[in-house]
Amino acid sequence: MLGILIFFWALALTLTHWPCLEIPSELDVGDKWMHRVGFAGLTSLLVLTLLAYQWKRPRRLLLVPCTLAIYGALDELTQPWFGRTCDLADWKADMIGLALTLAAWEVAIYLIERLRLKRNG
Repeated sequence: MLGILIFFWALALTLTHWPCLEIPSELDVGDKWMHRVGFAGLTSLLVLTLLAYQWKRPRRLLLVPCTLAIYGALDELTQPWFGRTCDLADWKADMIGLALTLAAWEVAIYLIERLRLKRNG
């Protein structure tokens, strides 16, 4: 799982710093949606990796948002070095994707844990 996380994180970093990357007009997807979906993916991969290593909820709830918030900020701040723009609204969209996805995963994990406890009596 760690290898998949590293691969997609490196891919995201590359794509967000590619100088001429344009969204094909046929997709009709707004830039902010792409940010939300991208961070939903990174959040999911990070949560699943931490679960694979048996990290408990308090540590996940500290590491995931802190790591991705810092990464998102650094990603935006370094984009001008590659001919891209730094946009606070992009970072906010990243954080929305992060927050919604992390909340969904943690609720799902909690419900699965409760179901397991019920079954094992």
